Amino acid sequence: MSSLLWVIDPAVEQPEDEGYRELEQLFGGRCERFLVALDETIPLPRSYRADAVVVLGSKASARDHDPWVLALRDWLAPIVRGDERLPTLGICFGHQLIGRIAGAAVDFLRPDQSKLVAIEESRIVASRLFDQPATLQVICSHREVVTEVPAGFVRVGSRRDVPNDVFEHEHLPIVTAQFHPEARATFLQRAGLDASRLSPTLLSDSRRFLRGFFALARSSAP
Repeated sequence: MSSLLWVIDPAVEQPEDEGYRELEQLFGGRCERFLVALDETIPLPRSYRADAVVVLGSKASARDHDPWVLALRDWLAPIVRGDERLPTLGICFGHQLIGRIAGAAVDFLRPDQSKLVAIEESRIVASRLFDQPATLQVICSHREVVTEVPAGFVRVGSRRDVPNDVFEHEHLPIVTAQFHPEARATFLQRAGLDASRLSPTLLSDSRRFLRGFFALARSSAP
């Protein structure tokens, strides 16, 4: 049986089709997508029997109390607690929601609550994700951040003004990132960035991060 990736897309306006295709290509197995905000008639998975799950970004806040946010939080909680072992990557909104589940606070990055939209460098330390330190060019689009290291996690990535950029669980196969390694040209255009800034280095660094997670997921298979 082929491997299975679940992609939870909490977009509230339009699906992240390009990012989903990028994940599907890099994963190399069967993929299923769950549009938890746009189509609440499609339920979350009824089990945890996949090889990995990726929770994408959203214009919604991890602090919201919309029914779909609460349902996703409840579904992720057994993974974060370790009751269900499922390799998980949380991106932006997913990073913040997993942080909140683990007891960390989420707050605005800036006092005026404005959004950071930029291409920046994230400094990654050696960990299970990467066996050597790395500096990656990354795409950023967010107004909130996780303000502390969640219980059970270690900080493995930091960025200018965003010290808690990447977390890795101490022993579970869970990684979270505030930046968007799945983002491609359409994402940049929607965010107000020039798509020509999607340089070979930026693409390579983004894919290196995603491949690092998929390698961690494969190595965590029973």
